[in-house]
Amino acid sequence: MLEAAVTALPAVVIAILLVNMAQRSVIQPPHEPRSPKRGASLIVAGHVLALLGATLALQRMNAPDWTLLLAAAATLVVGFVLRRHIAVFPMRCVSCGRRLSFSEILFREQHHPPERTDETGPSSSALQSACSACH
Repeated sequence: MLEAAVTALPAVVIAILLVNMAQRSVIQPPHEPRSPKRGASLIVAGHVLALLGATLALQRMNAPDWTLLLAAAATLVVGFVLRRHIAVFPMRCVSCGRRLSFSEILFREQHHPPERTDETGPSSSALQSACSACH
């Protein structure tokens, strides 16, 4: 199991970093501040890289395979602590509630709903016009 993890984890890190580089070119002009999605994907890549380091250390020490579960649990605990920085990928459109596609989740910056027009909130026509992908 350790050998399989050592083989697979570098490819996972590379895939996450490629997505991170694609996020830069697709969603962010050079003059705008850093996207929280890019930061989150770098944090996730760091977690996978830490798990890879732990896996390599366990393999070098000839540790039993079940110790990989401890390393994965420690990585998950750190991820849970940093969940505020990692969970920035909305699954639904803020304006209309439609489920977003995989590419929209990764690459599209979510726009905020329109400003409130009265005490009860924006009208349904304002919500529909705010979501260009839905209509």
